[in-house]
Amino acid sequence: FLLSNLATVDIAYACNTVPQMLVNLLSPAQPISFAGCVTQTFLYLTFGHTECLLLVVMSYDRYVAICLPLRYSTIMSWRVCVTLAVTCWTLGFLLTLVDIVLLLPLPFCGPQK
Repeated sequence: FLLSNLATVDIAYACNTVPQMLVNLLSPAQPISFAGCVTQTFLYLTFGHTECLLLVVMSYDRYVAICLPLRYSTIMSWRVCVTLAVTCWTLGFLLTLVDIVLLLPLPFCGPQK
């Protein structure tokens, strides 16, 4: 279950970056819009945070399986796995909101020097 979540994050991570990269290769003179840039940054950071958090949860899962094998099915029940995965996705989203809120006030438009 956790591995499928990690695979989903990896696929979404790549699907977020590749389309804009292909657009830039086909028409290099056209810059990305501010809204498109913020959206792409938001999704990129969300998937990055979520991937790191999922790796932490997966390492805890392996720790319990190795160090507490007799209690593994009690500690890592289906409900706990789902709760941990949802928590990873939620925290990834919330951590990215903090980054974006701090990023938006910065000046991005104007003369390029």
